[in-house]
Parts: sequence; C-alpha cells; structure tokens
Amino acid sequence: MASNRNDPAKFMAPLYMNHLEGRMVRLRNKKDSTEILFIGDLSANLEYWWGLIRALNDFGSVTAPDLPGIGGMTSFYKIGKRPSLDNFADYLSSFVKMSYRNRRIVIVGVGFGFAVVTRMLAKNPDIAARVNLLISLGGYADHEDFISRHHSAYAYQLLGNLFSMRIPAAILKSTVYNRNLLRHKYLHHISLPNSSSAKKVLAENEVQRWLSSDLRTFGAVVSQLTKFSNCQHHIPLNVTHVSLSKKELNQNHIDQHLRIIFDDVVMLHQIKKNVYSLKKDKRSAGAFLPPELKQQLRAV
Repeated sequence: MASNRNDPAKFMAPLYMNHLEGRMVRLRNKKDSTEILFIGDLSANLEYWWGLIRALNDFGSVTAPDLPGIGGMTSFYKIGKRPSLDNFADYLSSFVKMSYRNRRIVIVGVGFGFAVVTRMLAKNPDIAARVNLLISLGGYADHEDFISRHHSAYAYQLLGNLFSMRIPAAILKSTVYNRNLLRHKYLHHISLPNSSSAKKVLAENEVQRWLSSDLRTFGAVVSQLTKFSNCQHHIPLNVTHVSLSKKELNQNHIDQHLRIIFDDVVMLHQIKKNVYSLKKDKRSAGAFLPPELKQQLRAV
C-alpha cells in the first residue's frame, strides 16, 4: 500500500461541479477521523502537491479538489463567468457543502488557495462555524502583502488583464509558455548541481504545473491580486500562518491583515527555504509543516 501511495493517479476521481469538470484527490486515514480539506496555490496541479497531501494524510483523511482553470479543470470562462475571487469562493463553498455536509473540518490553503478559503469563510458563516483548525501555508490577505512598487503593481494589473483575453493568452502559450523554454528557465533557476537528476525532475514538475493551468485564468487572477483585499469582514476563527520564505511577500503586513480578519494568529516559519522541494516526495514536503503545526494537527 505504501508504494501505491507514491502514485497520485490511483487516488484521483473525476469532479463535476456547477457545469465545470476537473479532478479531486481523496486520501483516507482509517486511524484518524479528522477531515482535512486542502486547497492548493495558483498554477499548480494536484500532482504538484502530492507530497504535501501525503504528509497531511498522517493527521487525517485529506480531500483536495481542483479549482476552476487551475490544474487542468474547466475554467470559469467556459461557462460565461470571470475567474473572480467571489466566484472561486462560491465554487469552493458548493464543494464543501456537497462533500462534508455538517461535519467539522480542518482547512489548509496555500497562497492564492488561502485567499479563496478566506473569502469563502467570510461569505459562509455556517461553514466557518464548522472549522476546527484553519491553516495558511504562504497565504496572503490583501494586495499590500505583496512587496512591489506602484509602477510594478500597475504593470502586473495591465499584463494580467491583457493575458486574460483569448488571443493574447494563445500567443503567450505558444511562445513564452512552451515546454522547451520553461524547462530551460527552471534548469537554470533551481539551485542544485547541473548533473543532479533531482534538478531535472524538479524542473519537469515546474514545467508541468504551468502547462496544466489556464493562462487566461492566471492572467485574470494576477490582475485582481494587485488590488484585492479580504479585510472587509471579520471571521471568528483563529488561524495558523506558515511563511514560506517568498521574497515577494511582506510577512509583517500579512500578520497585521490576518489579525484584522481573524480572532488570533499564530505565526510560524517553515524549516526548509527551498520551495522546489514541495513536490511529490512526502518527506521533503513534510518540512513545510513545522513541529508546532504538527502538534496542532494531532490535537484536533
């Protein structure tokens, strides 16, 4: 059974939600009744998060759905909607209500996934009331959490809007975001010896995660992140935030904004700084769960 768990395909199931088609993972834990909902970041498929999903599986049964336009799932554009944060939140609330009904859950959100979770909880107090533990892995709550100058934020907004359009997205996909160029980029970006087989595997994982997602959705989300905020509503929950050493995020701002939204915040730091180890390997991904967080998960 242990060897079978190295293959995420054995635990994939089709997901049909609101006329959208994607996939979901369901990993059971027969010894622990805790239910864990995992929501990944932007531009990454479920295979990309497999190691982290397996690490969380030690603490309960893990369910991880695709988000629309991310990881290969049908995008909102296919059903005449824009990939707005509110639409992502409504999709996720439908999934939670369908999958868990009145059961209590633990929610883990990574990056943009945590922003979606936060908006969903703000819009659905009945779901928030059933959350035993809320975890942010490199999440953010407001556009001011990103470290950027005014002109660069404007550029991201402009480019995001541009590539959310069908024709510019098609041109981008056929030029910059083709497999060979992406592989070349990551082979030079990953800080491992050139001869390392692990470097080639990690680079291929990075390539696959970009190719699996909808570029129009990515562009629209990037544009929204330059001006979004989840600070308008208070959510009566505590949150544990794990910073992932991303230089583009201001952890002090994140702390301040999370304290506006939630009752209390526990700030933790990951053990490893190399985000490229967050892949299929359970042992490497487990380093992104600090000992204090593991204690919280055991105590649920």
